[in-house]
Amino acid sequence: MNLLAMNDDGHFYLASVWVEVDGKYVVSATYLLPDGTRRAEGGRYEFELKDSAVDKCRRLMRAKRRIKGYNQVGLDRLPAPGRRFLKPELDEYVPPEQMLRMVSEAARERYVEFECVTGIEDRFDEGVEYLALQDEEDGFYDVWDRFGVQCRCHESRFSRLEPTERAMEVGGHGRIMWR
Repeated sequence: MNLLAMNDDGHFYLASVWVEVDGKYVVSATYLLPDGTRRAEGGRYEFELKDSAVDKCRRLMRAKRRIKGYNQVGLDRLPAPGRRFLKPELDEYVPPEQMLRMVSEAARERYVEFECVTGIEDRFDEGVEYLALQDEEDGFYDVWDRFGVQCRCHESRFSRLEPTERAMEVGGHGRIMWR
């Protein structure tokens, strides 16, 4: 989150909230000259909760407006040199454990086509590509059927089994099987 204010002299005040690697929310302030270069660092505050950090950022902006005469403006008013001081948006932050889970899941993604749909023909068609996740148990895959429901299937049912683009991107090449 980035909030920008400007005074009558054209100087900027940038208050930002972002998430550190350890999961703490950090609020920082930067004073910028009219050309967008840094004049001075404001303060830096750490919080355990997002709401506390966002509230502190807004309090800083209110104080600058009341005491120093800064008025909040849109980020589009920030000159190009000042854009390097902007912080990533809070909604785009992915915690490390969630990122690891996403990468692990991507590495297990496979495209499959069925050679044998006996007993599950109401859910799958032969020769149609489906998305599957490789299971921990060797040879089994969780395959999404035509209704979007997962079904556990053994690789012996497949005529084709290959990693998806995401799996190859994260290094989950696995094996490619053609019959």
